[in-house]
Amino acid sequence: MLKKVVEFVVKELVENSSAVKVLQSEQDKRLTLSIHVDEQDLGKLIGKGGETIRSIRSLVVALNQNKEREVFVDIVK
Repeated sequence: MLKKVVEFVVKELVENSSAVKVLQSEQDKRLTLSIHVDEQDLGKLIGKGGETIRSIRSLVVALNQNKEREVFVDIVK
């Protein structure tokens, strides 16, 4: 569910939504969501002072229903 939410939000933010990919990996009690976007959309994803990506990370943490695992959101260039 978290992957789909992140993918939806990111696609709404960027110009080239077809280039958006969110990869999910789990290791022990850690879930990592890696966001891939077009290089030209990187600034929109990060936002001024990192505000946009920080908001996405806060949303993911709030939606995390499995409190036994940590969730991380990374941007992959």
